[in-house]
Amino acid sequence: MFKIQTYGKAETAVWLNTLETTLSTEDDGDILMQKGFLQEQATKVKLSTEGERLFLSDLTFNTDISINDELIAKGARVELFHADTIRIGDNQYEVFNPSIALQILNRKELKVPQWRLIGQSTWVNKKEFDVAHKTKLGHSKFCDISIAGAHLAEEHARFIIRGDELYVELIDREHSLSVNNQQLEKARLNHGDTLSFDTLSFQIFSIKQLNEQITASSDNVEVDAPKSNQNKEWVSKPTSVGNQVTESDLLLHKHRRNIRRTYIFFSLCIAAAIAAAIIWQRF
Repeated sequence: MFKIQTYGKAETAVWLNTLETTLSTEDDGDILMQKGFLQEQATKVKLSTEGERLFLSDLTFNTDISINDELIAKGARVELFHADTIRIGDNQYEVFNPSIALQILNRKELKVPQWRLIGQSTWVNKKEFDVAHKTKLGHSKFCDISIAGAHLAEEHARFIIRGDELYVELIDREHSLSVNNQQLEKARLNHGDTLSFDTLSFQIFSIKQLNEQITASSDNVEVDAPKSNQNKEWVSKPTSVGNQVTESDLLLHKHRRNIRRTYIFFSLCIAAAIAAAIIWQRF
């Protein structure tokens, strides 16, 4: 369940526990908004809940409305997500979903990243970048992921995590963003997608899915392992050629080693006896 509050003021939070909630500059709304300077016409916005999803609809077409500092079209209907910021004229709000906030908090406490970019092009090849909620990427040193070079805008793109989903959106429209070679302005990203900013290319990894794949692979190896290998052991690295031996091989190796030791012992005894005889004859 979502709630909406004046930006930075948790005490103003209102739970959106009805199907429709209106924000209005008049007294006919559920939440009263402040009129802008010299504003004459009433402004009204509707918030609609559909299951686990939340939507905003502009009902009056007469006031600028921004979602995450990006203007929406007059009369538009857009989906809202946890931590989205809304500006309606002089009013600024933020959307809050406690269950998602708790998930994010737990991840921060565990310090386990959920998404990662791995570079695939020359400048960033094999370099890894962890992605958090509202991560900005660009060549500005103030960006969360700062990569020097003329291929990126100062603030090129923004990553947003919503639950287990990762989204990317272009900030500077004079530059490019593509997902799997398709030019886009915003997109939902999936594990394994290729993400490009002009000439810089990255692959997207979901840490959760990556761990699940590793676990599944480990389980398959254990299940599919041939029974004939159960009595074998590794004497060094299991990837080394010829290092996989049976118990019989180990016993034969020990027997041969004992025979060599016996030969060496008797050879030393014979050599010592010959040396002693020579010394005895001289003296």
